Amino acid sequence: MSSTLIVFAAFVVQALPPEEPLVGPRAGTLVVDGGGENPASRRAFVALAGGPDAEIVLIPTADEGELSHEDLERAKLTFSRRFSNASHVTVLHTRNRAEADTEAFVEPLKKARGVWFGGGRQWRLVDAYMGTRTQREIEGVLARGGVVGGSSAGATIQGSYLVRGAREGNHIMMAKGYEQGFGYLRGVAVDQHLIVRGRQDDLVDVIKAKPGLLGIGLDEAAAIVVKGDRLLVVGQSLVGIYDGKDHDGFPYYFLIPGAQFDLRTRRRVTGDFGVRLELPRARLHASEPGVGRTTKDTVDGFIRAHADESWAMARKIWDWAEVGYQEKRSSALLADALEAGGFRVERGVAGMPTAFIATIGSGKPVIGILGEYDALPGLSQQADPVRRAREGITAGHGCGHHLFGTASTAACLALAEQVKSGALKGTLRFYGCPAEEGGSGKAFMVRAGLFDDCDAVLHWHPSSANVTGDVSSQARIAAKFRFHGTSAHAAASPEAGRSALDAVELTNHAAELLREHTPDYSRIHHVITAGGEAPNVVPDFAEVSYYVRHPKAEVVQKLYARLVKCAEAGALATETRLETQYLGGIVEIVPNAAIGRLTRANLERLNELEYDAAETAFAEAIRKTLSAGTKPLPPLESLARVADRTGEVGTGSTDVGDVSWVVPTAGFTTACWVPGTSAHSWQAVAAGGTTIGRKGMILAARTLAATAVDLFQSPGVLDAARIEHRRRLAGRTYRSLLAPGQKPPLDYRNAPGRPR
Repeated sequence: MSSTLIVFAAFVVQALPPEEPLVGPRAGTLVVDGGGENPASRRAFVALAGGPDAEIVLIPTADEGELSHEDLERAKLTFSRRFSNASHVTVLHTRNRAEADTEAFVEPLKKARGVWFGGGRQWRLVDAYMGTRTQREIEGVLARGGVVGGSSAGATIQGSYLVRGAREGNHIMMAKGYEQGFGYLRGVAVDQHLIVRGRQDDLVDVIKAKPGLLGIGLDEAAAIVVKGDRLLVVGQSLVGIYDGKDHDGFPYYFLIPGAQFDLRTRRRVTGDFGVRLELPRARLHASEPGVGRTTKDTVDGFIRAHADESWAMARKIWDWAEVGYQEKRSSALLADALEAGGFRVERGVAGMPTAFIATIGSGKPVIGILGEYDALPGLSQQADPVRRAREGITAGHGCGHHLFGTASTAACLALAEQVKSGALKGTLRFYGCPAEEGGSGKAFMVRAGLFDDCDAVLHWHPSSANVTGDVSSQARIAAKFRFHGTSAHAAASPEAGRSALDAVELTNHAAELLREHTPDYSRIHHVITAGGEAPNVVPDFAEVSYYVRHPKAEVVQKLYARLVKCAEAGALATETRLETQYLGGIVEIVPNAAIGRLTRANLERLNELEYDAAETAFAEAIRKTLSAGTKPLPPLESLARVADRTGEVGTGSTDVGDVSWVVPTAGFTTACWVPGTSAHSWQAVAAGGTTIGRKGMILAARTLAATAVDLFQSPGVLDAARIEHRRRLAGRTYRSLLAPGQKPPLDYRNAPGRPR
């Protein structure tokens, strides 16, 4: 919601429900602001007080320091400038409770129409004013129909239960002796700077300890206007609701700007808010901070405006379906688009012809966004809800990398405009990453030092659901075992032959027996890529390709060593020669909650996925072909939800893991396939070529761009991400699963014996 729609020049108080408010103020209005820049809440406060000429009292007592006369004068001038040039502002400040209880001190409050509490530390407000005449006169402002507002600490103090009140530090949520706020919101605890400072989970324990308490968490640039028992979210960010209930496996949910909420029933509501908020556009001053479209609005609008162009790129990559290290056209298409958008492009990096990096801007922070574009062999499929291969095409985008690379490119092109304009300061870098499917492309890029100067890296992946959270992955080693034997006539002289296929089969049998004696969560799977041409010829060449996975890289290494012995045994028993092609390995993902909270908030805020009639018909046809296994298929309505899977270990593997060991990294998925669809399936290929894939891709681009804006503008989050990254590594260093001196296996998708 635009801030121009949620503040007003002259407000009209409409009829409230006849019931006595149980939670909010019985009279008057509250403006509770989460901190940071929020022009909408400031203008709303002044308008609710009666306009710029209204009598307003500023209370800066929560601030640091002694607050000299000069400090108070500066505070008054700053307040007036930021709050619609308010002309009748009185600064009221003392740290002496006796003075706060005098008639002379409270005189300005008796005629005030608005009171604003500044930020700082809540305990200073408690020590100075709790139980004094000052507190009673502030309540009198509300009783006369006035407005009480506050930002940061000035927001928290308005709840009846006070969090972060400890003198020892605001990291303490529940402090004996400082648990009582001023109580304008009864039965409520208010937290602030929610997402920017990574505080989303902090209210959870408070609500558990105080059953029945309602928690309200305000992000920076988010505020609530409260009239009676109803609140309205104003600004440009989110408000968290903590009601002690489970919300799709999560203990809170978010309200977006423009949302209304009933504090008594604890439900989202619609209809008349009770205060009509408007502001004619002519009253805005272009020089006022935050007026007009925010950077997030601008990048979001850019992505939406160029959605057709992005989809055209994605469809080309879908059509080409180029497998790992052979993505020549796909790589060039994305690199050319970024170059045209002003990026400096370096192609063929880290010894991989289809890898590239594209950079724009300079200096810190350096924010990276990953993009992939390789297809999977054997998944040729048209964009139809029935299985139908494409003529002349053997591969398919069963993992949606045509969407992955394109969405990341779309986000970078939108962000680049803000970097060029100076709205975003720092360096933006796109990483064109080939051969994610078994080729370990990013591991070679990490080894080449291409991420060494990054402060944070973002990624995403197509899926059948919207998912965020601190999710790890499986480490993986890939290898091909090639056996060389002796051909002979299988009927006339079998004794002269030494079957390479027999060696493969013995290797596979040994591997099957090995499975019984592996640690939990291990995965060993294979495919025979060559096994002979005719049954009457003893095969002199055969090949089997293996993956070994486990949540820990060190376990994968041990499992692989045992698998090699299986292959050696197969060669020994059949008197064939073993040739091992080690394709490389990738380590597990190290999650980062500090960045992950931003992706979750942005994805929840932006998610508006729903199918039209044609997409619904396509989805229903696809669902008839899906096997749910032991779980029922999720409903189509699950598109509207965002699941949090913090703490889980994904069943798949990705070379993003290598990146995450050297730089704080976070990602998410969006629903680009019909709910319930498995990756690496013809159904995923089909949906990825339709508008179902397009919608998920555009949502991903918007989420990436919004999160990148947050990172550029929030150095505190980057600091927290760095600290968390070191803590999660716990002294461990990154150890690549690539072999020493190993070169990228550029031919790993080629058929055995096929020229490079």
